[in-house]
Amino acid sequence: MIRVLGRRWRFKYSEVNTETARPAFDRQVRAFGQQSTLDLSQLRIGVVGCGETGSAVAALLARIGGRHLALFDTDFIDETNLNRLHFSTRTDANLRRLKVDVLGEAIAGIGLPISVARIPQHVEDIEARDALKSCDVLFGCTDDHLGRNVLNRLAHFYFVPIIDLGLLIDPRSGGGYDAFDGRVTVVRPGSPCQVCRGLFKSDIMLDEGLRRKDPAVYEQRRRAGYVADAADPSPVVITFTTEVATMAVNELFQRLNVFRGDNGAASERVRRFDEVKEADLLPSGKSRPGCKLRDRRRYVARGDMDPFLDTTS
Repeated sequence: MIRVLGRRWRFKYSEVNTETARPAFDRQVRAFGQQSTLDLSQLRIGVVGCGETGSAVAALLARIGGRHLALFDTDFIDETNLNRLHFSTRTDANLRRLKVDVLGEAIAGIGLPISVARIPQHVEDIEARDALKSCDVLFGCTDDHLGRNVLNRLAHFYFVPIIDLGLLIDPRSGGGYDAFDGRVTVVRPGSPCQVCRGLFKSDIMLDEGLRRKDPAVYEQRRRAGYVADAADPSPVVITFTTEVATMAVNELFQRLNVFRGDNGAASERVRRFDEVKEADLLPSGKSRPGCKLRDRRRYVARGDMDPFLDTTS
């Protein structure tokens, strides 16, 4: 695989598998043409973090023609995941199953030709390195600073593009929000890196590393006041994490088929969910004179009648 990463991402591979032009992708091919679907079938795509955004990203990739996926996550399903993780069930929570297993089995169950590598390792672990380096594209769906640092450096050392996702919901005590942002950042040489953007901090990375590798020392530091006590869990709502996942997958589509035009790619895209944008508004329309539903107020809250809904009028 040869990667050419500019405004448009082009991939050169020795064998083109035309099997992806199957009926399941007919409508997608009608929208974008065949090439981007063929490219997706060849790419080795990694999803780092299989939580709220990661499970949605993996599900979307599976349904748009991705055929080689690698899932990275060490975490287990519990009851707090059931309203946020795609494919998770009560049985999974009761058995404390690995997220990569639950998501991998669900994707296989879709019935499309997909291979899924399940890697229950942190991305900074030695066991994850070969899989990371073999990916052609990686989606960063983790909120830990250690993981973001590894992906940030990987993008530059190995020229593997990273599509990093984030959602920040910060409610005000008196109502409203200080932040309600979905973010998609594309990390690659030539664009500002994650350190430049201030998306992770070295002191938090140190604490995360100690907590994983030397819990006793981490606990000593915490008791001595060198580690801030863990904050309450961040607010998360599945509709918005899924929308951020869609933004991220569409950013990959833009690189493959430039559906927004040659200048439609962005190194970072932020959507403020609590604001009304002009692009979201459409003309409200006008009632036609003589409209049977609008002008005949007798139908308002009428309820049951014969014929049902007065379909003869």
